[in-house]
Amino acid sequence: MVTAHVLAVTVVVLALARLGGAAAKLVASDKVIGEIAVGLAAIPTLSFIAGPDLPRLLAPSQVMAGVGALAEAGLVLFLVGLAHGLRSGLRGRERLAVRRVAFVGYVVPLCLGGLLGAWLLAHGGAEQRGTASKTAFVLFVAVAMAITAVPVLSRILADRELDDTSVGKVSLGAAIVMDVAGWLMLSVAVSLTVGSPAASVRSMSMLVGGALLALLLRRVLQADAVDQMAGRYRSPAMAVVAIIALVVAHFTHQAGLTAILGAVLVVVAIPMSGVWPSIVSGISRRARPLVPLYFATAGFSVLSAAPTVPPWSLVTLVLVVAVVGKVGGGYLGARLGGQNTWDAARTGALMNTRGLTELLVLQVGYSTNIISATLYLAILPMTLVTTASTGPALAMIGRLERRRREKDLAARSTPVDTPAPEL
Repeated sequence: MVTAHVLAVTVVVLALARLGGAAAKLVASDKVIGEIAVGLAAIPTLSFIAGPDLPRLLAPSQVMAGVGALAEAGLVLFLVGLAHGLRSGLRGRERLAVRRVAFVGYVVPLCLGGLLGAWLLAHGGAEQRGTASKTAFVLFVAVAMAITAVPVLSRILADRELDDTSVGKVSLGAAIVMDVAGWLMLSVAVSLTVGSPAASVRSMSMLVGGALLALLLRRVLQADAVDQMAGRYRSPAMAVVAIIALVVAHFTHQAGLTAILGAVLVVVAIPMSGVWPSIVSGISRRARPLVPLYFATAGFSVLSAAPTVPPWSLVTLVLVVAVVGKVGGGYLGARLGGQNTWDAARTGALMNTRGLTELLVLQVGYSTNIISATLYLAILPMTLVTTASTGPALAMIGRLERRRREKDLAARSTPVDTPAPEL
């Protein structure tokens, strides 16, 4: 019975996501924005339709846990193929740009977020804090301002056919690095809350051990015999790689990190030659339709926050700090990495995409009492605004670039009057 309910909810949510994506396209927005909107509204809508029977049908320990596991599995498998293609396509200059965008684009908003957290401690009032220590609170606010959403960013790049461009590769590569750094720092903040620094040490040990195992597995897969066998039995090889990815993602999630980190570790293990690139791309292609399900399950957990109305001054302050930090840091890092002005502007706009990764971070902070419901709902509008504005910002940058090129072309083609020679 539980399996039937899981399948029923999955089918309904994915059908609604397709409608949301189509509606977003009608208003010249990205499909993923419509999918996020549907994801946030799907469970409340089903609750309104089903009435009091819904809590029984969607028992969190059963149906929603199953849907959530399926959603996370689809996301992990989608990112394995996407990140593997990114790793194979980066050239020397793009690798430099990834490093500098990841560093500058993370450190700038992290510092601004830390200043915001310190200011809230001094002037914000006790109603904006949870019961955690001051250090955990400041660190959490810093991470919340610095995060970039890999799942939503990857969908925006794919929908706009930017995933194979230099800007797309650099932005996604930097976002993956930022996401890993963000979840590591978030685990530190949570460990400070529960008073267990050993949790942070355990997370770091998990990361180092996972990287070493990934390198060892890569040596095995590079063997000619293994590569030939995978080419001969392609479907079983795809199944084995998918199972390995899901197992690694599960353990990284249990270690207090993100399942996305597990996907990254698997990407490190997959060779760049032989039959392996086509195998992981096939996995990603088959998993892509499940990605909207991730938005719905995240939306279900997000809307469990206690309702309260934050002051608009706080909402505005959070939005300004977030946009200045991510757009400015991303732009500066891209310029230092060798991108021209227009591509650096696009990179900055893409770094400002927060999506449901930010919402999950907020849920962690709220559930562990690091932040209050007031601050939770003050940051929530920033998350939605920055994500929804990514597409329009890219379109505006493109229009401005075209206008500048047209003006430059017109200036070069305009004849210059030369004075008549004196007699």
